[in-house]
Amino acid sequence: MRVTPQQQRSLAHLSTIDERLRRLNHTRDHLEAQQRLDAHQQQFDQATSELVDTVGQLEKAEATNRRLENEISAVTASQKAADAQLYSGALTTEKQVQAVKDELAAMKKRKHDLEDSQLETMEEIEGLETTKAKLTETRTQLSTEIDTLTGLRNEASADIDADIEGAREQRVRVVAELTEEIITEYERHAKRSRGPVVASLDNRTCLGCHMELPGVDIEELRQGMRDGELVACPECDTLLVPAPD
Repeated sequence: MRVTPQQQRSLAHLSTIDERLRRLNHTRDHLEAQQRLDAHQQQFDQATSELVDTVGQLEKAEATNRRLENEISAVTASQKAADAQLYSGALTTEKQVQAVKDELAAMKKRKHDLEDSQLETMEEIEGLETTKAKLTETRTQLSTEIDTLTGLRNEASADIDADIEGAREQRVRVVAELTEEIITEYERHAKRSRGPVVASLDNRTCLGCHMELPGVDIEELRQGMRDGELVACPECDTLLVPAPD
């Protein structure tokens, strides 16, 4: 890939801008106010998740309570009907009377069991309502604190954001000086790079990895630069340009 001396300088400039953007973004992301905001947001999200689960459990418990209430009402109605039948005089044999009494005893036990279950369910509902109220209060408090911390974060990062915006505008201008093919190659190296994407070759040293390169590599790299090729360090794969005069 061919590059002109001006494009080599633009590549070096682009790498410098990207490194500055990386440092600025790192500084902004690690502001104390940002860290506190992130912690509060995490707590808010956790409280929201727990609240959703609690509301789901509460709705389920309330549905169970309604079902139990209906079953208790049905058993009560059946008891009244059996009592009425028992004392109506319609039963003419002892066997019929005993059958109704046995049925009443079974209904009494059934009602007792249902009422025990309903009591447990109502206690569960009470506990869930308490939890819901606490979680709702926690979310409200956290939301207020998040708003405050967001303001503090924005105030603390205002200057950094201005610098980032300026660097991004500068980057757009530099990118416009390069071809799409060169930018594609630059981005490919940027994805693999842990340091600067572009560095100078200073005498025999790559200023990307600060390794002194063998003489045979130096000659090939220098010849490539003289021929206008885009070359990379054989040790760290950093794109190399001549050292500034």
